[in-house]
Amino acid sequence: MQVHPSLPPLHHLPKSLPLDGAVRIELESGVPIFRASTNVQARIVMLLEKQQLEALTESEEQELDAYEEIDDYLSFVNRTIRNLAVAPNSQSSGLGADLYSPVALLDDEGVIALAQLKLDAGQNERLGDLQGKGKAQGLTQSERYELMMLMQSYRLGLLRKSEALAEAKVRGLTPNLAP
Repeated sequence: MQVHPSLPPLHHLPKSLPLDGAVRIELESGVPIFRASTNVQARIVMLLEKQQLEALTESEEQELDAYEEIDDYLSFVNRTIRNLAVAPNSQSSGLGADLYSPVALLDDEGVIALAQLKLDAGQNERLGDLQGKGKAQGLTQSERYELMMLMQSYRLGLLRKSEALAEAKVRGLTPNLAP
């Protein structure tokens, strides 16, 4: 099975990770959020506390690294879900339904809205944060994938905006566009 290019691949799971009950789902503002179960969190805390007192064994180090990879993955999934949950409700998000409709089929109001498209303020801020962190200290694997997804959203938005601007000009709608 091939992993979608925007999802970071997980290479292995910790042997101690229970296959049942490892992840719990919580609702935050109506959006499902995936979190490590209480048992998994307790195991991570135990490993971190032990690491403060003494060196972990090689297998414990690998286990802790694998938990960190899973945490990065869950963080990425949760951010993606939040972005998708927010996007349909915002015309400025860069991910609305009009981004996928042929521009010529949109009504004048839809063309104008698409021509004025901007990346959501939260996404734009996150994009800047990731770019700054990447330059300063580097990014984790999940942050690199998140940055890639935000850049794809930004590029798609620019492409669709240019298509809408061209369509607006053809329809004579350009006086209706704010600078």
